[in-house]
Amino acid sequence: MTLPHKHLWAALATVVLLLASCTEEECIQPLFPDAPARAVPAVFSVSETRQVRFSPGNLEYAEGHWRFAPSQSSHFAAFSPTAWDHFGWSTPFTRWGMDTSMREEDYAGTFVDWGINGELHVALGSGWRTLTADEWDYLLNRREVNGRRGAGYAYNAVEIDGQYGLIVYPDNYSLQSDTVGTIPDSCVFLPGAGSRMGSNLYYQNEKWGFYWTATSMGDGQAQRLFFHESYGRTVLNLVGITRTAGLSVRLVRDI
Repeated sequence: MTLPHKHLWAALATVVLLLASCTEEECIQPLFPDAPARAVPAVFSVSETRQVRFSPGNLEYAEGHWRFAPSQSSHFAAFSPTAWDHFGWSTPFTRWGMDTSMREEDYAGTFVDWGINGELHVALGSGWRTLTADEWDYLLNRREVNGRRGAGYAYNAVEIDGQYGLIVYPDNYSLQSDTVGTIPDSCVFLPGAGSRMGSNLYYQNEKWGFYWTATSMGDGQAQRLFFHESYGRTVLNLVGITRTAGLSVRLVRDI
């Protein structure tokens, strides 16, 4: 039904007023309702001079568009050619890592950050980027939380509803004893979602997590964040892996 002329102008005036009154962050809304662009609100230092906020979940491509996982612990447990969250090294030749090729030459070239993907901007807004290996190392190993560093202070290995992963605590955080088995407010959870080679997923429902960094090793490899549970303790390293591997991606925004 067509609006009466005066009602149409009133509606347009309301839209203009709303746009004029919102902040830049408030006005940037995702195109798709299942892809929230809001970051985890807490602040995390990734160097002595740079702080970031994390996306609300791991990066996904599904149903024809880019989105964030619906929760921090969510990930795909089976391979599908139309639903991806285990990405190979991101270049234009591999559709931002959505490729099952095992040929290293198909992943050659300069790294292209997932965050500069124009299609991702349409769905999730601009400003997202991938942490470097040094930033991951600073966040987890060198950053101080309440005057202490490393496991038990900057992060902890936990299980959330049966899903193993890392809780990463923000810069200013007081540990709470009543949050066992849940993701504490303002904390980041990195699910141990395993890895992919070709069309096969590995380490599903096991205590292994692999996340890409934005750091190339220049020899057909790139650096990854790697963590797993071994004999009751968490092993965490930043090491190289072939670019053909499909790993999880978690984006951040500078503040």
